[in-house]
Amino acid sequence: MSSYTVNLLPKRKQKVADRLLHFILFYFRYIIIITQIVVISVFFFRFREDQKIIDLKQKFRQKQQILAVTAPIVEEAEMIQSQTTYVKAILDAQDAFLKKLQTVLASIPSDTSLNSLDMSGNIVKLGGVSANVESIRALHRKLVLTKGFETAQINMISQVRSGGYEFVVEIPVQKKNERRTDKKNTK
Repeated sequence: MSSYTVNLLPKRKQKVADRLLHFILFYFRYIIIITQIVVISVFFFRFREDQKIIDLKQKFRQKQQILAVTAPIVEEAEMIQSQTTYVKAILDAQDAFLKKLQTVLASIPSDTSLNSLDMSGNIVKLGGVSANVESIRALHRKLVLTKGFETAQINMISQVRSGGYEFVVEIPVQKKNERRTDKKNTK
């Protein structure tokens, strides 16, 4: 025997509200689960970004403290560097002057003696006594032929009662930078 099921109730047409209610009841649990997953994901993302911001603020504060501590040290190092540069420039100028002075002293003939050596501004004045005029000319010639002393000139020669000659030689001394600018201007 076969069994049949008989439905005596007429089949009703489903309304839109019924379909919507059926859809919401059937699929709503999936929608809720997906929404919860999205909310939890956004929460964790927000938590992670907030932690990054907090870490960056802490690093910034640490770097500010490091700068506050090291700023005086850096300023002192810069001051020492500038003083060292200044001292080096002075020592270099002194070395250059000593080399020029040694060159001048090496140029003095044996029968000539210096009485005075004055340096005012960029002019060096040599005053001395020589046994004869030729020694003074030889000194002048050596100075003129020496690099840096090309403009040396004899300002005074006078005969002394003891039989020698008194003289004054002026040597304009230019600094290295001045010579370079003079050469540039003449070209």
